[in-house]
Amino acid sequence: MAKDIGIDLGTTKIVIYDRSKGMILDDPCVIAKDTESGKAIKYGAEAYEMMGRTPRQIVTIRPVRSGVINRYTETLKMVQYYLRRLCAGAVMKPRIIVGVPYGVTEVERQAAFDAMIAAGAKRVYVVEEPLLAALGCDLDISQPRGRMVIDIGGGTTEVAVLSLGGIVYSRSVRVGGDKMDSAIISYIRRNLNLLVGEGSAERIKKEIGSACVPAKGDGKTMEIKGRDLVNGVPKEIVITERQIAESLAEPVMAIVEAVKIALENTAPELAADIVDKGIMMTGGGSILANLDTVIRNATGLPVSLAEDPLTCVVRGTGKALDNFEEFRGVLYE
Repeated sequence: MAKDIGIDLGTTKIVIYDRSKGMILDDPCVIAKDTESGKAIKYGAEAYEMMGRTPRQIVTIRPVRSGVINRYTETLKMVQYYLRRLCAGAVMKPRIIVGVPYGVTEVERQAAFDAMIAAGAKRVYVVEEPLLAALGCDLDISQPRGRMVIDIGGGTTEVAVLSLGGIVYSRSVRVGGDKMDSAIISYIRRNLNLLVGEGSAERIKKEIGSACVPAKGDGKTMEIKGRDLVNGVPKEIVITERQIAESLAEPVMAIVEAVKIALENTAPELAADIVDKGIMMTGGGSILANLDTVIRNATGLPVSLAEDPLTCVVRGTGKALDNFEEFRGVLYE
């Protein structure tokens, strides 16, 4: 019997769902490659651990940028590697649903389709991620009632209004977890004369990151290590929650602005429904502390964080696979 597979191919993570087993993979979307032989040597978590620590002949690559395939060959190798590992012993090729950001070009959509076919899929369906995110957090979008979802991924933030099983309006901005990390790196370099890497920035964001400055004092603190840009030697300093909130002001405001624009372009009837039901936040970037509060204050609407927001899209592929005929009309072959 053929396997049914759902794939969330994100900027920072690749998450895979098996219809018969549930979620079976959650790995960093990173590949390590030997530049001399051209061969991939590590994938996922093992490749992520190598970032910033490789010798000259090895490079670590994130093949997906802003939610779309940026390095086709490396993406193909990575998907092939995981499918071979996860579908070992299967007689028939798998049927795959893969998510893409709303509003991608036909070329970007085709690249996702081609990569899955070349990796060994029998049939591929390409679905917009806001729809999958809504399914994954159990929103009832089948009724003529408006629901709003904010899906904040590693490379993009998508704000979508859904009704009657489809997307009525969606706005995508290329701001997500990666932009937040870059903002932290730039702030520390500019204000504290310390150079830190992507991994350190991500840890800072998770531990003391906040979408708004603390009401009193500097909030939580954290010791960070990097290279002193003045003396060129390793150095350790203490950074505060207030400083990180200041560094994240620009990407946070970009997300808030995208939400406001989406609300301005929503039909009055659907807007009334959103007032009643509120906004649902999904995606890894949505767990940034106080982000829901900032959006709630800016819009005056109830804002909720989905349960396990990092896996909403891939759980949505599971819902689509389980109810394939119902969602057949919104799947793009």
